Amino acid sequence: MLPFSSQKSLTIRDWIKISVKLLCLIVSANTYAVTQQSFTLPITLEYDSNPRFSITNEQPVRRYSLTPEYSFRVTQGIDEWFATAGLHLENSSDQTINQDRTDPSLNVGWTHNYETGQFGVTAFLQNQSTRISEFTDSGLVEFSDNGLVSGDNTRKTRALSFEWLNDLSERTSLTVNSNVNTTVFEGPVTGLIGYRNEFLNAGLNYKLSEQMVAVTELFISQYTPDDVNSVSSRTAGFNLGFRWNINENFNMSLNAGTNETINNDQSKSRFKNWQATFNMSYITLFTSSSLFLSRNQSPGATGSLNENNQLEASWTYNLSEDDNFSLTYRWIENLTLGNIETKSLTTKYIHEINLSWGFVFSATHKTRDDILTRSSNNSVMASIIYNLPEF
Repeated sequence: MLPFSSQKSLTIRDWIKISVKLLCLIVSANTYAVTQQSFTLPITLEYDSNPRFSITNEQPVRRYSLTPEYSFRVTQGIDEWFATAGLHLENSSDQTINQDRTDPSLNVGWTHNYETGQFGVTAFLQNQSTRISEFTDSGLVEFSDNGLVSGDNTRKTRALSFEWLNDLSERTSLTVNSNVNTTVFEGPVTGLIGYRNEFLNAGLNYKLSEQMVAVTELFISQYTPDDVNSVSSRTAGFNLGFRWNINENFNMSLNAGTNETINNDQSKSRFKNWQATFNMSYITLFTSSSLFLSRNQSPGATGSLNENNQLEASWTYNLSEDDNFSLTYRWIENLTLGNIETKSLTTKYIHEINLSWGFVFSATHKTRDDILTRSSNNSVMASIIYNLPEF
């Protein structure tokens, strides 16, 4: 186990206690505090042509949803507290294909600033449909050729993160961050395996110039699946890279390295791999573009780590001060599960009616490919959004 690990998983009651303690700290402080609050309520109608990604028996469904979200941020001298609480309420036209859902989410944290750095802690919980999470993470959907079924079940994620940034000199800084993530799957039918993943990363940043920073990182992680027939594993590795702010509109970053994973089986089998990430963004007066490429290992819901290749490209055009149009393309290849590929292309139009009301329309085409099969679906979504900013 990693140094910061704990055998006991955080429950919803634990998260509530953390939130209450943070709020008590705010109330009990004597210095002047600046508070910002906001509330958002999207009301959404969605049509999905094939939510189960069936190859021969496509069955469409309509979904109606409300997703209220409340956020607050309190700044008090060198300390900042923040929290975002949301609830996704969803009603389906066909309960056999898509169940009604009530999915909560909570993100709460504290950041402390001091003369040479910053320290922060964040707690996070989220419930989400596996038809969304597993399409993105693994490509496992309702009709999976390897027998695993995700369908419209629930993925429950609970995470606790720590981050520390400290300037060692005028040019050099140290960053340390860690994360403990517990994920479980619930529902009437699911072949997915819950897991616990612990991660610790330490990085040394050196400023080569005002625009460029060189980065060296060391990391270690522990993956423990919640299944007696699966084995836990530990991964350690390093990255070398840079961040380059070319000008105020154009920036990019690149890092790459190697890692070694040791399985906790009888033979202590081990294998080496590599990982890399490239990120680029460009902004003009009317447009913004971004490109993200990566190869990595991530916690998987099949009792092992997933090795993934990923590409995401997006482009946004501001038609006016109140209107914008965007395109987003995503491609993910899961090399661990027989080269499953998932692709999605989304077009979105956003219109801001006034400070309190907005309208969103989007259309998405998704495909899933493996060695034997190919399936797809199309969805369209329209939302009216009510905003109550900074009340």
